[in-house]
Amino acid sequence: MTTSRDPTDAFYNDYVTSAEASNIVRMYFPHKMTERLSLQQGAFVYGENVSTTIEKELASLYAPERAKDENVVLFEKLLIPSSLKRECLMKLRVMNISAQTLFPGVDGLGKKVKEDILIGV
Repeated sequence: MTTSRDPTDAFYNDYVTSAEASNIVRMYFPHKMTERLSLQQGAFVYGENVSTTIEKELASLYAPERAKDENVVLFEKLLIPSSLKRECLMKLRVMNISAQTLFPGVDGLGKKVKEDILIGV
């Protein structure tokens, strides 16, 4: 089966559920960028094989690196305790990162006001 591998393609769903689906992680850049996607420099990551997870596929891409050194950390999930939320928001604000810069429009403004109250601005 030949496919464009475009997630908006009508035949794509049949492909990703077939045995031909490869274990590849792809990036999709929308043809039309909304204001929010543009500000966030948005792209989407998806796996072609729906029977596995993106995390497993990304880990398999780096298997040669892991073979060289089994202690190498490829991906790490960071959990920030809620007790540090205020401090983190303040540091992000210094870098001009706020809900308003990430989410343009009224919803982002509302979230920014909530952040302002939380950090005491």
